[in-house]
Amino acid sequence: MNIGKIIRRIKKNKLWFGLNALGLSVAFACLLLVYSFVSMELSYDKFHSNSDRIYRLTSNSNTGASSMIDARTQTRLSYKLKDELPQVEEVLRLTSFRNAIISIDDNSFYSKKVYAVDSSFFQIFDFELLVGNAENIFNHPKHVAITERFAKTHFGHTDVIGEKIFIVHQRDVKKFEFTIQGVLKDPPSNSHFNFDILTSREEDIRNTLDYTYLLLAPETNTDGLLQEIQAKWDEIQDGGDYQPLADLQALTRIHLHSHKSRELEKNSSFQSILLLLSSILIIMLIAFINYSNLNFVQFISDIKTHKIKLINGAKKRNVLFDTIKETIILIIIIIALSFFLAQQFSSYYHFSSFFNLTVLEIILLLLGFALLVILNSIWPLLVNKISIGAYMDKLKQKSSYKVFVILQLALTMISLSSILILHKQLNHINSLHPDAESMDMVVIPENPWDVVSNYEVFKEKLKQHPEIIDVTS
Repeated sequence: MNIGKIIRRIKKNKLWFGLNALGLSVAFACLLLVYSFVSMELSYDKFHSNSDRIYRLTSNSNTGASSMIDARTQTRLSYKLKDELPQVEEVLRLTSFRNAIISIDDNSFYSKKVYAVDSSFFQIFDFELLVGNAENIFNHPKHVAITERFAKTHFGHTDVIGEKIFIVHQRDVKKFEFTIQGVLKDPPSNSHFNFDILTSREEDIRNTLDYTYLLLAPETNTDGLLQEIQAKWDEIQDGGDYQPLADLQALTRIHLHSHKSRELEKNSSFQSILLLLSSILIIMLIAFINYSNLNFVQFISDIKTHKIKLINGAKKRNVLFDTIKETIILIIIIIALSFFLAQQFSSYYHFSSFFNLTVLEIILLLLGFALLVILNSIWPLLVNKISIGAYMDKLKQKSSYKVFVILQLALTMISLSSILILHKQLNHINSLHPDAESMDMVVIPENPWDVVSNYEVFKEKLKQHPEIIDVTS
């Protein structure tokens, strides 16, 4: 069958062709988006070469009066582990400056992405250092490394070695001067924590709770190690009221499986991944059921045409090949339209993971999808005899059958639209939360320590303004 005949058949059956193109395009676009999102979620922190040997040490505590499942540990409980336990090759402590005040020249601003780190940072993590010496950058006091985006934003360039910045910890009033000794490539989007500034560790930092990471020796028994860590913690506590329970978390499981207090960033959940996979399975099933139904209706319509071809000497395989050629045209249009829809959705919602799909992943998805479409297209020819009489009754019912199929497709479109509407409604509900901006309420989060320590004075000064009705914390 030449291209001209295919185009004429498409024009003749434009309703069938249009419905199939629309339904399968939306389904494949959803598949692309869900696959890219799930792939990104499952890839968190796997870019580190030793990701299978990196664990985060956390603590669960219960004093009787209060309890906390904390993502952090006390400094005194972790800093000697490398020397005391042979299974531990390296220990890294990240100490957050919380909502730090950063000063560069005459400009000051807040940042929650400032951490003090041990000199073992680059021995555990594989974040790329563009400028500087990874072996000793954090060995000296008052050294700092900044990310590429931070350098370009606040200095206009990355040639910043030797520049000075000043940092004030949220729970302190003293300003510390640091010298920039390195520039890091921006952390990948599939890292469970992001940062703008990393400083060499100062033991006099006010916050004594750290995010602690251990690089373990190969084939370490983590259950046995955990028992040894707990035994040492019990010795340190020596029967005090505070009795923390140690816990080890695999680095690659933090993003989807950890929801402890004081997480570095808000994590996702594995349940959401299962929900998305279930949703895309349902969408694909509905789309292919619609396609199979429409294709079967079209097969009934084409019985006479197929019969004439066979009478004139054509083989059944010739009819199959003609159907495949027509389906390939449909697949090309579906792929083009689905990528357009996925790209528009990703751009509108700033969904960056779609643009991270590899060529191999795209090819495999396309091949699998194309094979399913082709198989559905030729299935009626493979399992049915081409006989006019056997399908005359079904042919008479074709119009009502089409109405049913179109209704089914319409319901699918409504379901997808409902998901988008629900998403917007949830965003609207979240915007009504007291933490959000509103006409009559202002929230000042994470105040500096001098404000916290003098809260009553600060409160009274605020209430002196006639525009402020009341102040609470």
